[in-house]
Amino acid sequence: MNVVGVDALDALGWPLFSQGAVLEFPVTFERAFTHDFSGLGTFSLRGLATSGPPWVYTFTYGVSVGARYYPWGDAPRGLWAGPRVSYSPRDREPLILGLVGSGVRILGELGYQWILQGGVALGFSLGWDQIGYSIYSASNEGPFPDAVGGLRTSFMVGWSF
Repeated sequence: MNVVGVDALDALGWPLFSQGAVLEFPVTFERAFTHDFSGLGTFSLRGLATSGPPWVYTFTYGVSVGARYYPWGDAPRGLWAGPRVSYSPRDREPLILGLVGSGVRILGELGYQWILQGGVALGFSLGWDQIGYSIYSASNEGPFPDAVGGLRTSFMVGWSF
């Protein structure tokens, strides 16, 4: 079984939280390989305001790959846990607390995914996001620590087939 979905918290949250300065549209594809394991990949298009308002955007992207373990053997339904590795090639990736950065991000996540009647998929996850090199403070543009960690939540809305 496959699932394609969009992280609604990123797609709706970033524009609202940043008052339009950050746009994000992450699309994830998940494929169950066995009853217990699935693999996933995400492509995310980001628009980052370089001036404004009115906003002038610079567009960039991010990609990630990961795996999920479903302990009750019903992938891609139910409780899951797994790692994900993400990469952003730009030095202007949105980040919480006035920090921006680029590079490798490592996430550990725990979540639950429902496959409803008719193929609608809904999922929620909570994880720890460890962001690697090239972290900058937005206030002074100077180097920040080599790594920054933070909680990450997601709410996925999608389709299974």
